[in-house]
Amino acid sequence: MTARLVLILCLAVALAPGVWLRTPVVQGLDRPITLRVIDEPGADPPPGWSVQGVWEYSGDGLLFGGYSALLALDGARLQAFSDRGGRFTFLQPDQSQGAFPQRARSIAVQPVDEPYEMQLFDIEAAVRDPATGDYWLAFEFRHAIARYSLDGEGSDKTSGVRIIEDEVDWPGNAGAEAMVRLADGRFLVIPEGGHGALLYSGDPVAGGAPVPVAYTPPPGDFSVTDAAQLPDGRLALLLRRVAWGVPPFEALIAIADWPDASGDADLVIAPRIVLDLKAVLPPDNYEGLALREHADGTLNLWVIADDNLSVMQRTLVAKLRFDPAAVPSGGAPEANPPSKRPKQKARE
Repeated sequence: MTARLVLILCLAVALAPGVWLRTPVVQGLDRPITLRVIDEPGADPPPGWSVQGVWEYSGDGLLFGGYSALLALDGARLQAFSDRGGRFTFLQPDQSQGAFPQRARSIAVQPVDEPYEMQLFDIEAAVRDPATGDYWLAFEFRHAIARYSLDGEGSDKTSGVRIIEDEVDWPGNAGAEAMVRLADGRFLVIPEGGHGALLYSGDPVAGGAPVPVAYTPPPGDFSVTDAAQLPDGRLALLLRRVAWGVPPFEALIAIADWPDASGDADLVIAPRIVLDLKAVLPPDNYEGLALREHADGTLNLWVIADDNLSVMQRTLVAKLRFDPAAVPSGGAPEANPPSKRPKQKARE
């Protein structure tokens, strides 16, 4: 058997976790969720970047794992949403977890009202209005966007759903992968693997036809998995592709200048690679991105990995520190080169 054939077989196994290497699925919401620090040193990041920490969450049950979207909540909390209809709310792992750490972590079924409760489950993107607490989720397969609001008892309820499958020409498993609520209230929706995006003038659930936005991907066949707007108006994008390796993924951070939106010209998003995540973080299927701003102008970028129910992947959460001034508009420094990673190790 040639070395090439061995590599092909290994990759096939890695890409089929649900068939060969599936993690046992346990039902129930009350399973304990454990947290440990991951210590896997990588290469030094480029100027303006630093790795503040990497953590692994572990848990049982169909509702744990598979996280494809991430929100930054008040009170140093993060909230992740999965492609299996689950929601994971947790205190940031860089904070003291207290004497009862399980109280800082909760799993729930993401509510969906009739008649969509059996149709909308594959959550791929999330955005939030910090002023009201309302948030929006994008679903694949049915190609939908749902808005959630708090009811009088403090529970989040579906307050509107828009099905867009008749408005777009997207494959069922390659729908809205990233969604950004811009500072001016508009919504940008980017599909997986496509070269076009949609720009809504406001809440997409409220109606209105979107404006098409061209997307020019960086070299290397990377797809957008999440995005967020920086305080200076530019976009930060999390990119991923299938590649040789275990697990078989590579990820990047890219930044794009926000195009002029006067309506007088076609809109184009052309991201530039600024950070090679595989050089500075443990390799995995990073799909969720959330930002927190500091008074000095620097940012924390939180990313979360989708474990795909595979024993070869993990629910990793990483914290990156970034100074946007290190990446001027209209240009970017060369991304950090790939490096050989030392043998992984972990500590409780």
